[in-house]
Amino acid sequence: MTWRATAGMAAVLVALLVVGWALERWPAAPDEAPPLLAAPERAARIAWTTPAAELVVVRADEGWRDARGRAVDAGVVRDLLDALGSLRPVLTIDAASDAGDDFGLGAGAGRLRVADAAGDALCDLVVGRRNPAGTGVYVQRAGAASVLVVGALLDWELAKLRQRDTTP
Repeated sequence: MTWRATAGMAAVLVALLVVGWALERWPAAPDEAPPLLAAPERAARIAWTTPAAELVVVRADEGWRDARGRAVDAGVVRDLLDALGSLRPVLTIDAASDAGDDFGLGAGAGRLRVADAAGDALCDLVVGRRNPAGTGVYVQRAGAASVLVVGALLDWELAKLRQRDTTP
């Protein structure tokens, strides 16, 4: 074996040792944040309130109904609940208490509440605007100071609920 081959093998060994040491010291991935709605199957009431309107849908024996008793497309409701059950924060922002308007979480924000049959809140969110890239939505869990960024799927599903199909 030549001295070049020996030096090359020594260099590879040193590189592997450095990579192994770096990976050992690399910070562990943070625990995955819980979804916005932990138990979508328990949902019995959904209230989506904006400054302009309030939409309430309630699970009945024959399906989902709005406040006037009209049938609401179960697929639209199921899509929203599935989205809430799968969406997890992709970013958490420790915002100052007066920074709500920066994220659309001030007076013009929407409020999404999902409750079970007993009326206990399963999900209570203040929903702001989309992030500048349009890929996420700013939300805040009720009573929490931090602002979460979740996928824009939430905005899409809420828009579908607002434009829901009703059956006379």
